[in-house]
Amino acid sequence: MVKNTQYFLEKDVNGNTKVYGCGYNYYGQLGLGHTTTPQSTPQEITYFNGINITQIACGGDHTIFLASDGSVYGCGYNGYGQLGFGHTTTPQSTIQKITHFNGTTITQIACGQNHTIFLASDGIIYGCGRNEYGQLGLGYTTSSQSTPHVITFFSGINISQIACGYNHTIFLAGDGKLYSCGYNLYGQLGLGHTTTPQSTIQEITYFNDKNITQIASSGSHAIFLASNGSVYSCGSNEYGQLGLGNVKNSQKESTPQEIVYSINVIKITHVACGREHTFAYIT
Repeated sequence: MVKNTQYFLEKDVNGNTKVYGCGYNYYGQLGLGHTTTPQSTPQEITYFNGINITQIACGGDHTIFLASDGSVYGCGYNGYGQLGFGHTTTPQSTIQKITHFNGTTITQIACGQNHTIFLASDGIIYGCGRNEYGQLGLGYTTSSQSTPHVITFFSGINISQIACGYNHTIFLAGDGKLYSCGYNLYGQLGLGHTTTPQSTIQEITYFNDKNITQIASSGSHAIFLASNGSVYSCGSNEYGQLGLGNVKNSQKESTPQEIVYSINVIKITHVACGREHTFAYIT
């Protein structure tokens, strides 16, 4: 979930990656070693020279980096422990390795406003950071976690993709089933029957026959892409970010709705969310 920061990955002729960042840097989320001023020109993050970064996830004011060897690094705001260091909740302007995962290969990362979710190669999922609304899906607590905790609900369930919104999280399983937890005032969890926060993982049963292949979430809404190119949305619709046109409730939708605008004449292959806007496109 990007707020006011942007990152860029570049590969040189030898296949080595370079990482650049620009934008807001008050908490050191650019990883440049200082918090002096915003950066309007992309700056190289030299810490990663010699480290092959393959994925970057931006939270509200923190950033998580995934390397090709499965190592994970973080910087920026850490007031809720969203950097996963365990020993501190102070901001970090210099890149730090998340040593909790030494010996564990992480394959996917996702960031909300103040929480972070990690997927490991063995299928285990971890969460850290703010948990006031249950967005970490731990069930037994809504306290913030500065050390990554295993989300035990998914024992035996193969999760293939994770999308974090502002204070909620959506999970897509390998069999196409969907699950959600966290803040739900706008119906962004897609459960239909409730708009109360969920600290225990809930299955989004609406999609049991839809074969969802990709999910996206940011702010307070969520977008779902099915294998046939159909697109569905739920959550806040204050600015029309659900793409539904005339809906029965112009402010929010707690039951996922198919976006039936003319985009359905073509097969959408990818969806992406900003805080209060949405893109659907062909790759």
